[in-house]
Amino acid sequence: MMLVPYPTLLKPHQEKHVIHGVRGVLPTCRMVAMDSAPAHVTHVAGTGAHGNHGAHGAHGQRTKGHRGSRRIQFHAMAHQIERPIATVKKMPNLGHMPIVFRSQSPAGSPKYSILCYGDSLTAGFCDKGMKFEPYGRTLAKMLGTLLKVPCEVLVCGHSGHTASEMVANMDQTTITDVGGQVGKGLRRSLMEMSRPLDLVLLMTGTNDIGKGVEPSAVLEDIIKLHEICKQHGVPSMALSPPPIPMNTDAEATRRQLRDLLAMWSSAGHVEGFVDPGQLVPSNCPKSWDPDRLHFSPEGSQLLGQQLANAVLPILRRKRAASRA
Repeated sequence: MMLVPYPTLLKPHQEKHVIHGVRGVLPTCRMVAMDSAPAHVTHVAGTGAHGNHGAHGAHGQRTKGHRGSRRIQFHAMAHQIERPIATVKKMPNLGHMPIVFRSQSPAGSPKYSILCYGDSLTAGFCDKGMKFEPYGRTLAKMLGTLLKVPCEVLVCGHSGHTASEMVANMDQTTITDVGGQVGKGLRRSLMEMSRPLDLVLLMTGTNDIGKGVEPSAVLEDIIKLHEICKQHGVPSMALSPPPIPMNTDAEATRRQLRDLLAMWSSAGHVEGFVDPGQLVPSNCPKSWDPDRLHFSPEGSQLLGQQLANAVLPILRRKRAASRA
């Protein structure tokens, strides 16, 4: 893989952690800044023919009418939020995901590699799609500091997509989400990695909740995604959808899904389970975007910092087992 400058328009001493850019045009480039040293960002080039968007999962038959209108309103609002404003000319361009963030130090080939896969919350969508701050960037930085070896974190987040759509699109090379960003399906991403992955972090389900899909049905699709990782010999960790402060009914459904996912995870199907709501509390205004659905840049950074502590023992245990 070739290191490339990450497309970003950074104001001096302002928002140095936040990605800006222009869709379709590579602006003046500089390496993405993290603290005082530049972070390396690698683009994972795709191979093979470009696929179509893929069929969307059809879970309409698994929804209920209970609080249906409130859920429909929530989904319509969330879906609209993730569409960039048409009149705005300058919009971010993340490149063809997965994109890769590398720890600042030490230098050298990465000793650990992690894939963060999910929806807009994984992509770091905020400010109506005018900024992206993936939690994976901070996770890479923190792991490099804690492990004292080079680490890399790949990020692929499909804004507006449900878990069922991720299952349907798992083999696609080119998937365009509702915000115009482009990425690969999960299985395609796993197949085209340039080096073996140590762990996959899966966080999805928020958009399913918005569409009124029953938590048990969402769980089925999330399990399918984890099974894909297992089939490729890559351990995975389950992250429940984060809190949904903007809608109390949706938040109640999220907690049902969280509990189901936690119960399934406790049976040893995955390496671990994390409720992002325990790491990024919904009552902390600075951690949330004004839309009350997505993380703010500070919230995504906090999630990345906290996840490093959860991921660390898994990586150490896996490495110790490989040496045995």
